[in-house]
Amino acid sequence: MIMKKKSNGWSILGAIGAIAYVAYKERQRDKIFRQNQQQVPPHAQAQPVEKSQPTKYTKEELHTLYLALSKKYHPDRAQSETDKEFRAELFKKLKDAYERGDMVTLKMYQLN
Repeated sequence: MIMKKKSNGWSILGAIGAIAYVAYKERQRDKIFRQNQQQVPPHAQAQPVEKSQPTKYTKEELHTLYLALSKKYHPDRAQSETDKEFRAELFKKLKDAYERGDMVTLKMYQLN
């Protein structure tokens, strides 16, 4: 853009060009900032994990967890009809996981 200096200051086109340049520089700065935010610092990168044997759970631990979750999510404890339907579906999933001996699924529901 050609800017011509007039006797009373810069021309209108020159002022518009300066504003556009400042806006461009701000967009560039924001782009660099977002790129830096997305980078993972070296200390937070995933470290290789040693393979280990899966943890064995006893039937007693599985049963205790199932009882605690069934008390927490039983459909009879629901306040509304929609909550009762949700709890009924969840209760079926808990029962299936217990019958399969799936401790990971039960632990997942325990965390929620």
